[in-house]
Amino acid sequence: MDTRNTTPRYRAPGLLALIWMLALSGMAGLAQAQSYCSAGASSAGSAGITQVIFNTIDNSSSSTPAYTNYTAQSTTVLKGSSHDLSVKIQATGFLTNNTAVGWIDWNHDGDFDDVGETYALGTLNSGWSGAIGNTSASPLNITVPLTATSGNTRMRIRTRQGSAPSACGNTNNSEAEDYTINVMALPVCSGTPDPGNTTANDAMPCPGNSVTLDFQNHSTDLGLSYQWQSSTTALTALRQQRLRHRDHGGDHTGCGHLVPYRHDL
Repeated sequence: MDTRNTTPRYRAPGLLALIWMLALSGMAGLAQAQSYCSAGASSAGSAGITQVIFNTIDNSSSSTPAYTNYTAQSTTVLKGSSHDLSVKIQATGFLTNNTAVGWIDWNHDGDFDDVGETYALGTLNSGWSGAIGNTSASPLNITVPLTATSGNTRMRIRTRQGSAPSACGNTNNSEAEDYTINVMALPVCSGTPDPGNTTANDAMPCPGNSVTLDFQNHSTDLGLSYQWQSSTTALTALRQQRLRHRDHGGDHTGCGHLVPYRHDL
């Protein structure tokens, strides 16, 4: 009996195993890149965070222990959007400033070292026997960078008795809290925004008098901007441009002089 071709060959499964090994190696590297430095204290003390508010996150806590993982609490933000970050702390010591800092890892590289990722939240003085309240820079308005990487990332808030804390390492009389920020890209624009209609508190103002212009029922989608334009001579050009841009404006006659206004969307 001819047995020359009876030995099985497993080249394809071997290749598949290699692919799986490479994939697992890549995932391990990704997990390692998202592993953040620790923040703790040998002696935490009672100085710490009592409330963090950012977009839909509103978390109240005690000022201890030295570190708490609140990454199960998350909020979704759009690139280019702005949100207030407010931090309330318990300041300890005797007439001592306690300082808070926030960090957001916008580029998802697993650290808080990049430009634009650190937010100084100010201080709260302890007074004679301690104090609880918002830090001096709260609420701090934060704009999500347009270059931020989409997906879940880390926000860290830390406070300490004394000068500003660093994001990592052991710092006595301090507390750190971590949260999750889900960054999403802006939706693709489609259609034509609605400019609404223009209003004026005085349709016939005289020279030297002020008039307040406003508009209503307009599109309020994120990323839209508005500006006012006026002209004392180019009435036809204004009307033509208004038609092209679907702008809505008003022609206000003041003491016999016609002045067209419009707002650009």
